[in-house]
Amino acid sequence: MKKAWWHGLLVLLLIRVLAAEEPTTVKFLVDPPDFKVYRKATVTGGLKPGQLSAQPQESELAQSQGGYWVLPPECFKTDSFDLVFRAPGYQDETKNFKKFDFRPGANSWPKDGQVLVLQARGLAAISQILRLHPVLSGIVILGLSGLGIFFLSHQWLSHRQRQWHARIQALGGDPSDKPIGPFVPVGLLGQGGFGVVVKGVRREELFRPQPEVIAVKTLLHVNLDEQLQDSDGESRRQRFRREAQVLERLEHPHIVRLVHYALDGATPYLAMEYVDGESFSDIIRRHPTGMPPAEALRLILPVCEAMLYAHTRNPQVIHRDIKPENLMLARNGEVKVMDLGLAHSLGERRITKTHEWTGTPQYASAEYLSGVVTPALDQYAIGLVLFELLVGQAANPHAAAERAVHAVLLGELPRLAKLRPEWGDFSQAVDRMSDGDYTKRFPSLAEAMEALKKYCPA
Repeated sequence: MKKAWWHGLLVLLLIRVLAAEEPTTVKFLVDPPDFKVYRKATVTGGLKPGQLSAQPQESELAQSQGGYWVLPPECFKTDSFDLVFRAPGYQDETKNFKKFDFRPGANSWPKDGQVLVLQARGLAAISQILRLHPVLSGIVILGLSGLGIFFLSHQWLSHRQRQWHARIQALGGDPSDKPIGPFVPVGLLGQGGFGVVVKGVRREELFRPQPEVIAVKTLLHVNLDEQLQDSDGESRRQRFRREAQVLERLEHPHIVRLVHYALDGATPYLAMEYVDGESFSDIIRRHPTGMPPAEALRLILPVCEAMLYAHTRNPQVIHRDIKPENLMLARNGEVKVMDLGLAHSLGERRITKTHEWTGTPQYASAEYLSGVVTPALDQYAIGLVLFELLVGQAANPHAAAERAVHAVLLGELPRLAKLRPEWGDFSQAVDRMSDGDYTKRFPSLAEAMEALKKYCPA
């Protein structure tokens, strides 16, 4: 029995010795995480001359693996000891501990799982609040991210807008002009009281080296236009719709091609093939005394081919407004018939009232002025344009519409056979195309073309 007691006492002594040899480590739960711990002690050896009290001394605690701080044995030689927690930007925090607060080995403090929060100074308070309040931190991060994204987006959009404006200006346009459907305006081609024609480029092709240029015809003042109709009771929106429908049915190399259109909304538009060149009006002005027959035929025969194609469609399509302004010679030498806004398909509902017509009076035939619509009226207008190319001046030069109509009805237009008798049958063929009696004209443009080519002077 006595021997067992000694064995037990020996084991207790051994445990105490081993425990005393094991260092005491503490994991301090402190905010901010980049703190340091100092042991505060009092200087021994008495007071120095002039000192009223002993000076405190601090020694930094060593940190072991796992985030534990090692408490030196000196901490446990007195009943209590002070530890100072310090971090840059924060006020020091001093805590007093009893020597029995920690046991040998690993410890954690505060023992209730809370965190010792050092009081922050200045901007450090912001980071501390964000660390201690994850929800608020998330909100702030999201807000800052949103601001960052907004800023970057704004910078990108501003840069893109500057590029956009510079590109439009480089193409000859005004960056302040609003897009028309999918097209970006890059220049004005013509403007009237109720519409405008601009050069346009598809938005996705704007930055291509050679974007396709489109002629975009818009209809303005739509709301007013629907109230103020033309004399035939048809609004300009309806005429716009008919022009689109006619162009959709016509595919000919000498008729301007329809690319895209939109007839609803505040700004209806037609997007058509852009013809880079000059009108027949410009060509006539450059030849004030006329041009040779062969040269004039090179211009007028493609017009005849285009309208012959339109006249042989089912239903027949009649232009009704052939004139030099509506005929173009492209830079590549192609002739294009344009502006089919007054084009009419035979067999459709009659859109003009009796004895009413629309178009240009200087190129309108007598029967058309009386309300008769046949393919012969296009032949008549082509004959007058050919006369103008050959002579250098219009057959019906009267600017006033009333005077121009009287000249047609009274048969006062000059005849090419009298002005150019040396051309013989050729002059008579031109006069036959624009005869005042439509029954005396060629049966079709096919016969007219054959006669022009047959009798063209060498």
